Amino acid sequence: MGEIEKAIENDLTPDEIRAKDAAELNAFVEFYFNQMDSLPSLDRLKVEFPRIPKTDLKNRLQIAAVKLNAKGYNLSNREWLTPEQLAVANSILNLADKRSLTKKLQDFSVSAATFGNWKKNPSFNAYLRERSEEALGAAIPDVHLALIDAASNGDTTAIKLFYEITGRHTPGSRQDVNVQAMLVHVIEAVQKHVQDPKVLQAIAADIQQATGSITGVVQGEIEQ
Repeated sequence: MGEIEKAIENDLTPDEIRAKDAAELNAFVEFYFNQMDSLPSLDRLKVEFPRIPKTDLKNRLQIAAVKLNAKGYNLSNREWLTPEQLAVANSILNLADKRSLTKKLQDFSVSAATFGNWKKNPSFNAYLRERSEEALGAAIPDVHLALIDAASNGDTTAIKLFYEITGRHTPGSRQDVNVQAMLVHVIEAVQKHVQDPKVLQAIAADIQQATGSITGVVQGEIEQ
């Protein structure tokens, strides 16, 4: 433990230190499970958390497992992956590994039929799903930056998507926008060719009754 951490813990009460240890242990158990598809052993926890008595580690590990279940990991009905399954799964999930799925399976000497059977295993599927969802969340900033870069460089498809995401362009309401624009043009034409205020007010009333959506501002333009 570094000097800064020691200084911080000197200001903590025993209860606060226990709470801190519990939070760190829970985080470690979840991290370990995501990496190894199994819970850490008590011996491993003793190495990571030497100041927690080994007699307490078992209870804390059980509590951490309950919290993982509450997060949807479903440990109670889970079968742990074999080292071979874990290696193949991690290879598939590795975005930096540009080999095709077929090539990866070949390199691990795993047939397509065997891989197909693995995918029917709920534990194998759960591991792939959980890890891929984590990767999806982690990739969002990179995707946003790539979209901004593409839009900034004039990619019209990226520009359209950028405006849709930011709410500046909504294809579903395009028809409404066009109708409003048409009404403005109609109003301007009426203003140009009709000078009688009573006729203008009558036209405004008819349009308002027909559409039910003329705003006060637009109606004010008619009545000017």
